[in-house]
Amino acid sequence: MLDYAKPFTISFVIPGMRQMWGLSAVSASYLPIAGLSGTMVGSVLWGFAADRIGRRATLLWTVGMFSAAALCGLTLQYWQSLVACLVMGLGVGGEAPIVFTLAAE
Repeated sequence: MLDYAKPFTISFVIPGMRQMWGLSAVSASYLPIAGLSGTMVGSVLWGFAADRIGRRATLLWTVGMFSAAALCGLTLQYWQSLVACLVMGLGVGGEAPIVFTLAAE
């Protein structure tokens, strides 16, 4: 549950990020878009990877990606946050379907 909630919690910090970096509403909206786009792409890519290299190995990679991107609070510039949101989305997008598949098996 926490893995899915993390990309969506950006909406609570966007007002502070807009003020800190002087972002427009349009520029700030790219942050959640990057996270959700990464989730969509990650679901497809990591699903194919899980079929090829195995679910356990893929799950470890996705958890590693998500964990590394969870340090996004340490970013100092807008583009770094944008990349962190995308990487976090890729990790979560792959992790959730794999976990559900492993639980179903």
